[in-house]
Parts: sequence; structure tokens; C-alpha cells
Amino acid sequence: MLLVITLTETTNYRGQKRDFVVLKWLLGAFRLIHVLPVFCITSIATLLAYYNLEPLGSLTPIILFILTVFFEAAFLGVQNDYLDRDLDRLYEKRKAIADGWIPVQAAFWLAVFCYLALTACSIGLGYYAKIGYWVVLFVQGVTLLGMIYNYYAKHTPFSIVPLIIAFPLIPVFVWLCFGGFTLRSLWFIPMIIFVAFSGHVANELPDYEKDKEFGKRNFTVFFGKKRAIILCWAAALLAQLLVILAFIFYPLYLWAFIGIMGLNSLLIMMTIVILWKRRGSINVVIFDLITAYLGINIVGLIVILR
Repeated sequence: MLLVITLTETTNYRGQKRDFVVLKWLLGAFRLIHVLPVFCITSIATLLAYYNLEPLGSLTPIILFILTVFFEAAFLGVQNDYLDRDLDRLYEKRKAIADGWIPVQAAFWLAVFCYLALTACSIGLGYYAKIGYWVVLFVQGVTLLGMIYNYYAKHTPFSIVPLIIAFPLIPVFVWLCFGGFTLRSLWFIPMIIFVAFSGHVANELPDYEKDKEFGKRNFTVFFGKKRAIILCWAAALLAQLLVILAFIFYPLYLWAFIGIMGLNSLLIMMTIVILWKRRGSINVVIFDLITAYLGINIVGLIVILR
């Protein structure tokens, strides 16, 4: 009787352990795709597409568009962590691979899956896109820019360059797929450049000391911490100024403008308080607040110009 109970308990324990490992891998995959940035990029692209989409009589093209953007951003995020896994351990960063939440081999195959998925979705999107299947080459070109960043540019003074080129291609991708381009649409190009610049510098700043210690001369290390912080805030404020100018030229949505300014003021005050408590040191929380601030400016510009 005792033997039966022991065997049963052992079997249950092994089953529970296996279930826990599977759950841990799923959570690790969720962390690995950089959920917050991926959903931010996908949401911005989707909102742009929504305001440019002509009546098609089907949800299929917009679904394929969303999936293409999602899997492309996810692929580049997974590849980034896969390539930097050893460096993340040295930096003691809380990343999925470095923490052991997902095996290296599983991360590799997740990247392969995301790449195949983005390619398949872009081929399907080509059937509906304004430029046809040329959109597949466009998507592969943008993906190549991201891979250049991951493989080469990330730890050089040119780390900002692929992002400054790639991020403004988000509205271009929308126009190539669904049309809707007008002169008013050109407002989005400088906005996304300011957002990409500020967001990238804010992303590099928390690792400044470690990057300097290990000889990684990225954009922030090359220019110096103080100058990088000034440039980061300058780009963020220029994004805010662009929203104000857009409202002056197109004063159609007063309540939207008031809401945007109110939310941004709140985020700025929160950032100042945290910076004061940390004596000016930028951490991941500050990066998330700056990301939210920049995202609100993009959404605000879309609403004001719609």
C-alpha cells in the first residue's frame, strides 16, 4: 500500500514538474518577444492603417497587416536577445534567456517561427496591397535593417542609424498597402524620427556604465552620457512640439489635444520625481515612462490629423 502511494505521488510530482517547465517556457517566450515594444509598434501601425484603410469589404487584409508587423517586431526582438545572451549574463540583465526561462535552442526556433510567420503573412498581404507582391520585398528589406542593427550596428556609434531609417517606414508601409497618402501625412515622418531617436537613446542609457566597462562604443557611449541625455530629452520635446504645431494648423479635436497634453504632463512629472529620487540616474522604469510619453504623442498626432 505504501509503495503504491509513493509511486503515485512520484508520478504526480513528475507530471507537475513537466507542466511547470512547459508553463515556464511559455512565459519565457512571452518575455522574449519584448511584448511591450512589440505591442506598441503593432498598435501604432494598426491605428495608422485604420485611418488610411479604404472600404475593402473584408477584414483579411488588416488582419494580415497586423500579423506581419507583429511577427516582424517579435522576430527582431527574439533575435536581439538570442545574439546578446552571453552579454546579458555579464550585465546581469533580467532577460528570458539569461535568466534561464527559456532554453537557447527554443529561443532559436522561436525566432525561426516568427520569421516564417512574418514572411507568410506578408505574402498573403501582397494579394490585397496597393503595390501587390512587391510588399513582400519591402517587408524583407525592413527586416534586413533590423538584422543589421542586431548583428552589427547595436554596439557601434552608428547604432541609431538603422532605427532612424526603419521606424519612418512604418507609415510608408501603411501607404504602400492601403493608400491614403496626403500631404498632411508627411507630419508622421519627423514625429517617428523623433520618437525613434529618443526611445533608442533612452534604451541605451540604463546600460551606459556596463557598455563603457566592456568596450561597447554604441551611440550613447560615443557621445557621452550627459550629451546623450540632452539629445534624448530634446527629441522627446520636439515630438511634443510637433503635436502642438499640428493642433495649431488643424484645430479640430480640442478635447483630444487637452487629453494628450494632460497625460504627457503627468508622465513628465512622474519622470522628474523618479529622476530626482535616483539623482538623475536613468533606469528601465524611466525608459518605460519615456516610451509611454512618446507613444501618446504619436497616437495624439494620428487623432489630430485624421
